Amino acid sequence: MIVTRGIPNELLSVGSKEQGLLYLDYLSNIDSKDYICCVVKVNKQGYMHSYSAISRVIANLTAIEGVNTFNWFYGNYLLIAKKDVLTNGLMLWLHSKLTDTLLVEENSEQLIRLGVIPVGTEINKDDLCTKLNFLSKTMTNSSNNIIVWDSDISARYDRMLFVEKNTKRAMLKDDFLVYYQPIYNVSEQRFDRIEALARLQAADGSLIGPLEFLPVVKGKGKLLKFGEFVIDSVCKFIKVNNITQRVYINLSSDHFVNNDLVNYTMRCVKKYCISPTLLGFELLEDDNIIITPELIIELNRLQSLGIRCAFDDFGTGYTSLAYIGKLGLNDLKISRDLIKLLDKDVRAITIIKALRQLADMYDLDITAEGVESKDVAEKLIAEGVNHIQGFYYAIPLSARDYILKYK
Repeated sequence: MIVTRGIPNELLSVGSKEQGLLYLDYLSNIDSKDYICCVVKVNKQGYMHSYSAISRVIANLTAIEGVNTFNWFYGNYLLIAKKDVLTNGLMLWLHSKLTDTLLVEENSEQLIRLGVIPVGTEINKDDLCTKLNFLSKTMTNSSNNIIVWDSDISARYDRMLFVEKNTKRAMLKDDFLVYYQPIYNVSEQRFDRIEALARLQAADGSLIGPLEFLPVVKGKGKLLKFGEFVIDSVCKFIKVNNITQRVYINLSSDHFVNNDLVNYTMRCVKKYCISPTLLGFELLEDDNIIITPELIIELNRLQSLGIRCAFDDFGTGYTSLAYIGKLGLNDLKISRDLIKLLDKDVRAITIIKALRQLADMYDLDITAEGVESKDVAEKLIAEGVNHIQGFYYAIPLSARDYILKYK
């Protein structure tokens, strides 16, 4: 234990997260504007193998008066010190020392990241902990070795808080919206499908998309309930407005392995007296999807009812091409990220050709998402893509505006 002038000895041991929180409590009672926090993070899975090597390097910092170290979370460390002690030079040395130690002692080239945030003059321990966790996530996706909390990170943090606050409010009231975007059939020259797109209207009237609010919904354990809300809303939309086109609904893999999906869907179908053939479900390709017998059984049950099943955002995830045949899907939707490359990368059209051949092999209908220009649409049509979705043909609209425009 080191002794730093003016700081109680019991707060100065190299200790746990709980001791770190006590130290933050201490800072709240002094002039803390000259203090900074530094998160030391190993940017790779399996970091626990290098825990002892990291610990020894961090422990050396206790010899520097005024530097306090805490084992913060998952083997990562939190350093708290005055700015004139924990200088840029010291952090550069720490990064170099950690990197060299792991390389020599553990034969590991794991990436070390340091994240720096000022404590501020009016410290709120809970807010600072939330910021530290956000900074840690930012470090995971950064290519920089030392990441300093700046106006850009601060703006993204404020946006995260804004989304979280409004999502929690919406979950309490089931206050989500469903927008509808028609999908163009090239050969028939008409809109013959619709995709339902969830939105959240914030308190200030702005719209928040699912990429932002769904992680909050999932984190609160409400993802299945949210999916049921969308299914019910779509079935009601079909009934009330006498919709004759099939409406596709985005669902995560969690929904498809939920034994109640088919039963709940059929309850909604009966409730609104509509045909299940007017529904389609889109399975998002992501790194969390696991192809299991249960998933395949659920897809088969849905298809036996006349509900089409699509693979959404294909081309950006981690799914093997071999899975396409195993899943027995009806539709393949090409990711908008791949579509955007058509104007920039000549290799993108080669990938489209390959996906077209894959679709033919497994008798899949193929849809291109995110088409925003005539040039891109013409390239896709030339490659035999028959369904096109995007702003070039139609934008997503609220249920009311959709009916006013298309009925």
